[in-house]
Amino acid sequence: MPVSLISFPFAKSATLHLPSLTAITLKQLLSAFTAFRPTPFRPTLFWNVSLNRRPDVWERHPEYYAELDGVRTKVNVCLSSEGGLETVAGQLAETIRKRPGLEIVSVFPPDNQDYCRCAKCRTMSVSTAWFAFYNKLVARLRGAFPDLKFATIAYQGYLDPPACRIENTEFVEYASHLRCHIHKWDDPKCERNAKELARLKAWL
Repeated sequence: MPVSLISFPFAKSATLHLPSLTAITLKQLLSAFTAFRPTPFRPTLFWNVSLNRRPDVWERHPEYYAELDGVRTKVNVCLSSEGGLETVAGQLAETIRKRPGLEIVSVFPPDNQDYCRCAKCRTMSVSTAWFAFYNKLVARLRGAFPDLKFATIAYQGYLDPPACRIENTEFVEYASHLRCHIHKWDDPKCERNAKELARLKAWL
């Protein structure tokens, strides 16, 4: 399945199949509207990956949580923990079943940068760790929910392309929040946009 890329926010969203991006212009990339973009007419679940929905998980399995400076903490999930993955998948499946009529499920990590740095997670970039986790999470849900569309985001520590292939997704929302909004993307005088444009093009 080809993966699509959406650039957001502060620009019109674009969804385009990655294999064809080299043949399009930047204007097309930033101005084309996506067919999958969530709207009031497309019932969407935005799911923040967290193990804190059930306090007993921490009590029984602290190893499912992110390790920071050698200490497990509740702020994030250990992205290499199979037990944590199974727990998240079960919680998400339970929520989906309570929301009949859903069309899109958008999955993303907590909005912080306290990423797990356990021995296994340290062998990967944060971006690779997240997208590998996402691949496995959605693979577990596809069988039970074959008609759902799944999506995720590229943001903060996982803004750069991962080393792994992104699978089981209709699109990735690319957060262009670091760009300068005073100048155009391709303004040669704006060093910030030149840097962020190069980061965006790395996905192409």
